[in-house]
This record gives sequence, C-alpha cells and structure tokens, in this order.
Amino acid sequence: MKKILTITGLIMFVWAMFFATSAKATGLDDFVITVKTDNVGSSSDVQFTIPTMPDSEYNYNVDCDGDSVNEVSGQTGSYTCTYGVAGTYTVRIEDNSGNGTGFPRAYF
Repeated sequence: MKKILTITGLIMFVWAMFFATSAKATGLDDFVITVKTDNVGSSSDVQFTIPTMPDSEYNYNVDCDGDSVNEVSGQTGSYTCTYGVAGTYTVRIEDNSGNGTGFPRAYF
C-alpha cells in the first residue's frame, strides 16, 4: 500500500508541475533580463538599450525597472531605458501584438 501511495504522490507532483509550467508559459511569455548599466556598451553608464533587428517587425512594451509599470508601450524599434544611477536592474519585455510575435528577437 505504501508503494501505491508513493507512486500516486509522484504522479500528482509531475501533473502539478506540468500544468504550473504550462500556465506560466502561455500566460506570461515576457522576456526578462537582468542588466548592469555600467558595463561596456553603446549606451551610457545609466542606460540599457534594447536592440532590435533592422527590417523586423516589433510591437512590445518595456518595464525598465521591474516595478510592473511599462515605461513604453507599442514600441516598434530599439528602446533605451534610462536610470537615475548606474546599477543592476530587471528589464521586462512584453509582447504587445496579441499574437506572441511582438518581440521576435534581440539584436546584439
């Protein structure tokens, strides 16, 4: 009987993990990145630029500092987040097209 309960528990755990992961993937397909603004790059020490590929279609929203407030919505090209001080920030890029194609790729 103990073996049956263990197998049942394992099956329930796997089932729960599958559906939790699926709900996350279909509910929020945001691209989330942690950036350090004073690394060497094309922007200043208090900025991070989200680079887009020329001749590609974009339609995305950006939350530059992880506060769940978009700094820009419906962005169609590169966007630069600007901060008060150099540091490490969480940037969230969200599809704005409604069909999951609003941010097809970053172009570094």
